[in-house]
Amino acid sequence: VAATRVTLDAEGSEVELRVGDQAAALRVPTAGLYSVTNALAAIAAAHALGIETEAAVRAVQAAGPAFGRQERFVIGGKHVRVWLAKNPAGLNEIARALLASAGDHQLTVLAMLNDDIQDGKDVSWIYDADLERLAGHLGGLVCSGDRADDMALRFAIGGVTPTAVVAETEAALDAALSLVGDGGTLDVIATYTAMIDVREAAARRAGVGSYWESGGAS
Repeated sequence: VAATRVTLDAEGSEVELRVGDQAAALRVPTAGLYSVTNALAAIAAAHALGIETEAAVRAVQAAGPAFGRQERFVIGGKHVRVWLAKNPAGLNEIARALLASAGDHQLTVLAMLNDDIQDGKDVSWIYDADLERLAGHLGGLVCSGDRADDMALRFAIGGVTPTAVVAETEAALDAALSLVGDGGTLDVIATYTAMIDVREAAARRAGVGSYWESGGAS
């Protein structure tokens, strides 16, 4: 299984691929090159199991985002997209996906860093991520979480001055949304426990249930 052409956009990717001696077209419904890699792995596994390529492609195209991983909410006419960041590699891929989706537009980001056990107590990993690539592309940046000051410092070192530093989740979400115009998008990048908190707040404001109550992604 191989991708012969990949076109990234704000919502996902258009992929031309070969499966054995077959050519196929695939729409990956989540953004980022890493989403394409995951989709190709799924197609390859299906092919190895003898599943028809057409059926595998349909299944991948119908798959929505997983919990806290590019989930989308609409709050007061503004879009909120949640990205889970757990390590430098993942944060780099998120940055790459955001830049690919932004085009000529400026991004608005809420960056949330916690240091609970589930997140990892040592947050120095944020310095191993290439946040410098976002410099010049952020129209608004709010840093939040238990280690909001550390995240703000990391961005500042990378050439991005935060618009605000707000530790508390609800207040940070308010501050970030205030920077987004009607119909615009707020991208929330959060470590695990921060993602849980902000996802709950976003879901409540959007009028949708918890992930397990709604039966999947919002």
